[in-house]
Amino acid sequence: MKDTLTIIIAALIVVAGIALFSPDIPDISVNIPDYGAQSGPEHYNEQYFYNTVDFYDNLTFGGDVTALGTLATTTLTAANLCNSSVLTVTGTASSGAVTLPSAATMFADCLSENGQYRSVLIDNAGVATSSIQLTAGASTTLISEAVGGDDINGGATGLLRLFRVSATEMIIYISELIDSDS
Repeated sequence: MKDTLTIIIAALIVVAGIALFSPDIPDISVNIPDYGAQSGPEHYNEQYFYNTVDFYDNLTFGGDVTALGTLATTTLTAANLCNSSVLTVTGTASSGAVTLPSAATMFADCLSENGQYRSVLIDNAGVATSSIQLTAGASTTLISEAVGGDDINGGATGLLRLFRVSATEMIIYISELIDSDS
């Protein structure tokens, strides 16, 4: 009995010694950012959240609404897609071709890190027969839900989501949207 008690006390001393004198125990409280969240459903007063976390560098909010006018054939620039959230165009009576910028120019302008993405609406204000066919720029893959999904028909809006998937490749997801309340 006395030997068992001695072994238990010795084990506790060893564990306590390891816990007290072990180097490099990380302080995880330093690594958890405080985003300043507050509970409750309603806030009536202006609030300030102070934090040193560089949170907004990886997000893109807002942008311009840019009217590109009537187009038959054109190439969009990286500035068109990086600086604008909405591009309005009027397709010509026949199908127009719009070439999207290369992955390299998009990466130089706004998609600087792998995993970043940007959403842009292209509103085709033309008549039903004035579709716009999107063409991929260099190192870019276009994907959509259906074959022929790279067309934005007149009177419809295309939602483009541009994803940087590697240092050399961009994928653009195209979804054509139509007016749902008419």
